[in-house]
Amino acid sequence: MVRSDSDMVGPRDVLCDIDIRPSRIRRIAHRSNTHWIVDSPDQQVVLRRYASDRSPGNVVYELRLLEHLDGRGWLVPTPAGPMVEVAGSIWCVFRYMAGRAPAPRSVAGVRTEQRRRGRLLARLHADMADLVENGQREGWRRADEGLFDRTGKLPVDEILAQYERESPEEGRILRTYASQMRDRLSELLPYAPAPVVIHGDFTPWNIRYAHGALSAVLDFEIAHLDLRVADFALSWRGKYRDVVRGYEEVSPLERAEPKPEDLNLIPVARDDVARRTRRFDEVMAALGEALSPDAWGVVQTLHRDLADDDVHLVVCHGDLNPGNVLSAERVPWLAIDPLPQVADAAYDAASLVWARRPWLLEQSDPSAVLNHRIRVAAQELLVDRQRVRAWTLVRLVGILADRHAWGGFEESSLIRVAELMVDL
Repeated sequence: MVRSDSDMVGPRDVLCDIDIRPSRIRRIAHRSNTHWIVDSPDQQVVLRRYASDRSPGNVVYELRLLEHLDGRGWLVPTPAGPMVEVAGSIWCVFRYMAGRAPAPRSVAGVRTEQRRRGRLLARLHADMADLVENGQREGWRRADEGLFDRTGKLPVDEILAQYERESPEEGRILRTYASQMRDRLSELLPYAPAPVVIHGDFTPWNIRYAHGALSAVLDFEIAHLDLRVADFALSWRGKYRDVVRGYEEVSPLERAEPKPEDLNLIPVARDDVARRTRRFDEVMAALGEALSPDAWGVVQTLHRDLADDDVHLVVCHGDLNPGNVLSAERVPWLAIDPLPQVADAAYDAASLVWARRPWLLEQSDPSAVLNHRIRVAAQELLVDRQRVRAWTLVRLVGILADRHAWGGFEESSLIRVAELMVDL
């Protein structure tokens, strides 16, 4: 249905055009698209006005995708009326989908939600496989095509060149990483699986549950044909690693073999712990009575546990103490003086947990302060608090061993913090 661009219309006019008589209209979201919840005597729907850059072909792609998924049994917001083109915009009305987004309140709950989301995404990809033959969504390209283009142009380079003129330092860094990505993708793309239709924004707020059961998957407005890993690119970061693990419970991903030289660029913290574990008696003898026998027993057990750990690894700053975090007009915060390590995300919490030791040890209850720091770090990093405690203790002993070998360091504050943490 098409009306003249000269007509000045609002949501109520569009609803009347498609024979919906609203009793109440509430605007609920306005980003690139605008949405209203509409109550009428016989139904509740959501009216969407698409952004002005959306073409009819782009919108039809989404509508057909929703109808396809509905036929496969997915709870998605299918159209509840015809698409309307009016006043330079495209409008469509959808079924209202009840439910709440998941909001876990614990680390274990966050991991459970991520695993469930990963499994759900794998099943969604499988059920959208038949849509590949429809081709690419109008106005979209695959993520890797931003680096490589059949025309010989390099689209991302044009964007980065403009950005670099405005912000030279940040632009230079991004251009360096773009070059590295292009080199790596040149090796991997010949072996990459065929593209699939991806959701594009498979986040917790686009999933709804009611009474513990899935009630809706929302927001297919950027669904398009792409490499499937593009659907959870952010999930590769340590914070969302359980999404990837959940996905692989349903559909294993193709894994490229890393080059040996890539593995040696940054030291692996677990390897250092393993080396110290093998000569733990030597470390204990060198440090003598620096720690109590009970503390040594706890620390030795933690060394063994972390040396044999198989947790997902990320690149850590290595020394993220408050003195290495700056704020300036150019950037809201800047981490300096890194000592990078490939490690569990909890590794980076240690510098924060033991920071400002003189002040910490002067408090009436330093154990409570340590507990608070560990709890906050675990919540923000989405790791178990015991992992934060373990890495802090193990790194404390590593520093004590190094400083003892170097000589000339006053170590009493480190020793006191270590003893306090043993009892936490």
